[in-house]
Amino acid sequence: MAARFTTGQQETPAAAIREMSDAEIQKALDAEYENLFKLRMRHATRQLENHQTLRRSRKRIALLKTIQRERQLGITRG
Repeated sequence: MAARFTTGQQETPAAAIREMSDAEIQKALDAEYENLFKLRMRHATRQLENHQTLRRSRKRIALLKTIQRERQLGITRG
């Protein structure tokens, strides 16, 4: 089963992320870090209703960083 990346309401398979340019991946990574910061603030102030979103955000960051690192090492995948 392919890993999935969620952008808003849509899910995008990891293969679609691999088709993104390096700049697009970096932009998505920066946006996800900002989103994670906001989620952590909402969690700290007890305004976050769904705690699963923290986990999903961390997983998205991990996926983006993994694909970014694969490109640095020259690893090609599916």
